[in-house]
Amino acid sequence: MPEWKYEKTFEKLFCRNKVLSSSEITGGIRSEHPECNETNARNVIRTARQKSVIDRIQDIVIGHNEYLYYAPASGEKYTKTDVRACLCRDIRLATLIGSFEKNQGILSYLDICKISACSTQNKTGHVMGIERIKQIINYIYPCRVVSLENTFFFVSEQKYPIGNSKWYPLASNQIKQAKLECLMIRNVIYHMQKMNLINDTVPLYRNAKTPLKGVEYKHLIFDAMAYSSVPALSTQTLESEDDKGKDAIILFDVHIWNAYESGHLKGFYDRVQIIRNAAKGEKKNVIPIVAAMEIQENVRRSCRNMGILTYQFSDIYGSKINEILKLYDRIQETDSREPAEGNTNSIGQLLEMLENTGQGENLENLRGTLFEFLMHSVLYKWLRGQLTGNLITNYKINYDDNKKLVYEYDIIAPLYDEYLVIELKGYANSHFFRWGNKEESGKYEKETLGWFFRNTFPVAQKYYAHNPDNKKVKACFITTAHFDKEAKEQLGQIGKGKLKSAYMEVAYDGKELYHKLKTLKMSYEAEILKRYYLNR
Repeated sequence: MPEWKYEKTFEKLFCRNKVLSSSEITGGIRSEHPECNETNARNVIRTARQKSVIDRIQDIVIGHNEYLYYAPASGEKYTKTDVRACLCRDIRLATLIGSFEKNQGILSYLDICKISACSTQNKTGHVMGIERIKQIINYIYPCRVVSLENTFFFVSEQKYPIGNSKWYPLASNQIKQAKLECLMIRNVIYHMQKMNLINDTVPLYRNAKTPLKGVEYKHLIFDAMAYSSVPALSTQTLESEDDKGKDAIILFDVHIWNAYESGHLKGFYDRVQIIRNAAKGEKKNVIPIVAAMEIQENVRRSCRNMGILTYQFSDIYGSKINEILKLYDRIQETDSREPAEGNTNSIGQLLEMLENTGQGENLENLRGTLFEFLMHSVLYKWLRGQLTGNLITNYKINYDDNKKLVYEYDIIAPLYDEYLVIELKGYANSHFFRWGNKEESGKYEKETLGWFFRNTFPVAQKYYAHNPDNKKVKACFITTAHFDKEAKEQLGQIGKGKLKSAYMEVAYDGKELYHKLKTLKMSYEAEILKRYYLNR
């Protein structure tokens, strides 16, 4: 029987690798047989399967319906290591598998979606769906999905079998690091708003309340999304004259904990390209931005070639930014362990560092969070004699029947005879809090006193209304800023009612808080407040 003309080609291809993807086989066929086009090469693969020259590995599909194959005719069996080697020749999958290993067998849903550029829907077209990615991960490292703080993680069943809770601190640490990352995302957006690169449309971004939940757009996940009306940016990628002048979509990829590598870039670039090509007949107007602590030089060059803007934190915030973030991370870690008394020196040190480096304004929301940490320590000392347990920080309460709508509370203090719900706002001293107006929804405007006292506090009040100790629920609003005239009048009325605590006023502005700390002999905390908040 005459030898099939492609027999030697397959022998040559599989002598180097025991497992190959269909695109690798197609490329090899076309290299050996230039007369073959893409369709011919696919037909050759089909014939090779019929002749049992190659066979398909079940349960793994990558890319656009791309299968993996091995050569049973060779007599050599493939291993999971061979499959892994094949998958890792795709830089996205290599980064995904590598990240899973670097993170000790635990990876968040967010990271998986970003690195793989997969759709949140289970598509079978040009975009890989999340189920396909799950299959790939499960083949290499059998996993199960766990949940912590409304965040989903893939964990290795080999390292963490059911009943083994050692994954918990690792997941908790990823959430903690993500919260810091969210601070930097907000600062990036703030910086670009100051430069008028972002228009007045409210940007969407990962936030500290859901730090590992990205922004979903066209079933793809991004760290942040905004719009730009800058003409030069808003028209540079358009192919249609009719669309000139339309706002451009700005998509962000933010990475602060390790160097931004080629695999991260590939995942981001593929997501951007999917968005750009989503509309038929024309390209979507997209401005992609990579914001990272460190961007490798080769990656920076690739970004330039791909038309991706880069934003390296040290270029914007100076060489001390890494030290600033490490100190903040240490403060955050200490604050998570009650009682939170050991942080005041570190908070003062970090605020001084922000001032000395001139980054206080650029990192404004970090300053606001530091005020909350400072108040955790202050309130523990303030209420020490009345506390029946630790202060409850950043507590979430569902306020609808479907448990989808959530309010978060800065502090809930469990006292002997009451629950005290405390709202903290570390703003510039020049800011004036308003009472606020009711909107059409019946709720008050956000970032107002009315929002706290009439919207969020009543939910906590109802939640604790039937506590077994029959404690009353009280309210307190503390800020470094001022209250306007109407706000003072409303607070005066509330202070005469049932919401006032036996141990605190219903509200303190910056000046009142300073004098209270002096009265309580918390001189160091009072000086931090005065120097870094009230004198601004």
